[in-house]
Amino acid sequence: MTNRFSGQRSASSSEQKTIQDSIFTEILKGLKLGIIVLDTENRFVFFHNHWANEILKDRVGLDDYDALCDLFMRRKDESREKELLAFEQRQIRLGNHILGYTVYHPLNSYVSILFQDITEKARLESIAEAVESTNSLGYIFSQIRHELGNPTNSIKMTMEVLRNNINTYSKETILNYVERALSDLTRVEYLLKSLRNFSLYEDLDIRSHHMHSYMGNFLALAEGASHDKGIRLATRIDPDARYGLVDSRAIQQVMLNLLSNAIDAVCNRDNPEIIISMKKNGKLISIAFEDNGCGIPENQVHKLFTAFFTTKPKGTGLGLPIAAKMLAKMNSTIDISSQENVGTTVTISIPEGSDVDAVTLPEIFERTTCKS
Repeated sequence: MTNRFSGQRSASSSEQKTIQDSIFTEILKGLKLGIIVLDTENRFVFFHNHWANEILKDRVGLDDYDALCDLFMRRKDESREKELLAFEQRQIRLGNHILGYTVYHPLNSYVSILFQDITEKARLESIAEAVESTNSLGYIFSQIRHELGNPTNSIKMTMEVLRNNINTYSKETILNYVERALSDLTRVEYLLKSLRNFSLYEDLDIRSHHMHSYMGNFLALAEGASHDKGIRLATRIDPDARYGLVDSRAIQQVMLNLLSNAIDAVCNRDNPEIIISMKKNGKLISIAFEDNGCGIPENQVHKLFTAFFTTKPKGTGLGLPIAAKMLAKMNSTIDISSQENVGTTVTISIPEGSDVDAVTLPEIFERTTCKS
């Protein structure tokens, strides 16, 4: 048979199917989409494609039915096959990578799992969320008025009482009122310094830095601060984590804040310990602060980056929002995992730099003290 428009022979139905199959195969190859099909009745892996192997990279055996069920199972208290059929569009963390996946069950005895590596997508979303949360100026300024208003009103009332009774109060009473006013002024001063940090690094100078040299100076400072408080400090430095793209002043501010938080968390604990680690994760450098302190209740972790929210009796609630803002401007992220009465791990991830024009700034810590 010939095509009346082209004069060419029309393809048979089998040839058309072969062409379609070839097109679909090429499309799937370019999608970087992992595909696994499980036979739940006979409990074996029916099919997996090339990208499934590329994404999992031998972390899980693609012929290991039980391991794949465990990987894509949400809860351990239900049968794996039942659970696999029960949810869709989930995320899991596999090592330093985040996988997004969807589960389908086209036939009763088969389950199809489609998944992608969404690590970079999740990182960019985290950065966007950090930027958005720090742009809520109306909320921030209303909280500033509240935080500064309380001590200001207290100082005003204290001074008015002193003015009206300066000739009748004893010297001791006058000193008590002065101490009260000074305490409130110290609170105001601390808040103003925190607010200054919030906008201090609007124009960042992001360069490639020698991270080993940088961490060497920081750890010397950390050892001094922790030793003074009887805290054991352990370090784990990956030799491959060599260069990071950061603003030296901003990363200094962030890390000092995280160190201070960790010290506060372990101060009243038995055998207090802080572990500071740095390692290379793909194209990122991850720096983690792990402590065995008091931990944070699960229902409060998501509030930690909200301005003026704090779990400390005398905290301002600005340290972590400022850190998140600084990191976002450096195309970096911060992640917190915590368990109450067990401890907290805070991890910052910065872009990897290169040895081209890398900067060494050992002096940046010479003028810095860590206050906790």
